[in-house]
Amino acid sequence: GVDVDGLYDVDPKTNVKAKMFERLTLAELKNVQKLLGGSNVCDVTGGMANKIAELIPAVEHGITVLMVNATKPRYIYKALKGERIKGTLIEKE
Repeated sequence: GVDVDGLYDVDPKTNVKAKMFERLTLAELKNVQKLLGGSNVCDVTGGMANKIAELIPAVEHGITVLMVNATKPRYIYKALKGERIKGTLIEKE
């Protein structure tokens, strides 16, 4: 879980025009990673670029990832139950 609703093209906390990705393939996720600076970015807070780097191996092994806002009440519970919630679905293909 993260503290925003999913994966965005830019930081939604600093840019009101940020657009959330509803679904990404592994290839698209890697492109987003490049836009965010990839592994070269100094990310001492464990921000989004670091989270992307950590989840790529799981997606490469066929594990579907749903990035959701963990600060919203019951969102993780709903996600685990398979309920439709706002977030970014990331799949291998």
